[in-house]
Amino acid sequence: MLSGYGVRPAFPIALLLGLLVAVAGCRGDSTPEEPVPTPSAASDLTGTLVLGDVEANMPIRRIRWIQPLADHLAARLSDHGIGQGRVVVARDLRQMARFLENGTVDVYLDSPLPSLAVQRLAGSQIILRRLVNDQRVYWSVFVARDDLGIESLDDLRGQVLAFQEKHSTTGFLLPAHSLLEQGHRLREVRGPRESVAADEVGYFFSGDEENTIDMLRTGSVGVGAISSQDLADLPDELKSQLRIVARTDSLPRQLVSVRPGLDPDLVIRLRGLLLGLTDADREALAGAVEGGGWTWIFEDLSDEARRRLEGFAGTVGRLLALGD
Repeated sequence: MLSGYGVRPAFPIALLLGLLVAVAGCRGDSTPEEPVPTPSAASDLTGTLVLGDVEANMPIRRIRWIQPLADHLAARLSDHGIGQGRVVVARDLRQMARFLENGTVDVYLDSPLPSLAVQRLAGSQIILRRLVNDQRVYWSVFVARDDLGIESLDDLRGQVLAFQEKHSTTGFLLPAHSLLEQGHRLREVRGPRESVAADEVGYFFSGDEENTIDMLRTGSVGVGAISSQDLADLPDELKSQLRIVARTDSLPRQLVSVRPGLDPDLVIRLRGLLLGLTDADREALAGAVEGGGWTWIFEDLSDEARRRLEGFAGTVGRLLALGD
């Protein structure tokens, strides 16, 4: 059920335990167990607002992008005893769920299906959507090299395709959901050259959508799943070599969640600050990052977006278990 301005799940304990195991494999162990924090400035106020994200490979870059927003919010929350803002980056979804449960992170920013997975584990509350590159929604696109003659998802049987990574909404979870909904059997393989049975769809993780695109370009893989934005950004020469096989349903581009137990008055205040960002505020936030930072545009979730999220809430555990 959706209630208030959040999306609150109800689910069997068995699904939660299964997801808890599944998300343990969503990221590697290359990053430390402890969060990666930003330096804290001295302040007479003792409270700290902590924004969080999940990124195993380049946490420092993610911190640089988000820190200006943390500073902006903290500077306007002195009436809540907050004097500084920090950013904490978790290495995987299970760690982020733990940070939300124990109060290490107050506000969590991520794409929709990871946000739903963490919500199931930690009881976090989704409060807003964030536009990315002015996009409210995005979706996955199955693309194949044109010379393979693949015209539908049924033609993927016996093929191996490239996904991005285990917790990616458009690079894995959405396209995997589409294949499962059509009754396909999925099996993870080690790479594009491994064979699969005629009634299976094999998949492996390229690590990044740019890797998937490069493998399609060079012919080392014949089929891949990429985001609608990445498809739009492809050069015309490469587009002419690819066939769009199918597209998935769309979901909100990014979501904002708050930890369980966060002061409801503070939640209301945070919503107001995020929704009230002016063009001048956004320009200042982007300009605070060398080379240009993220654009920060937030909106309330539409009824349609809520329905779409609710439809995925019950299956996100099964989807993530595919990547375990």
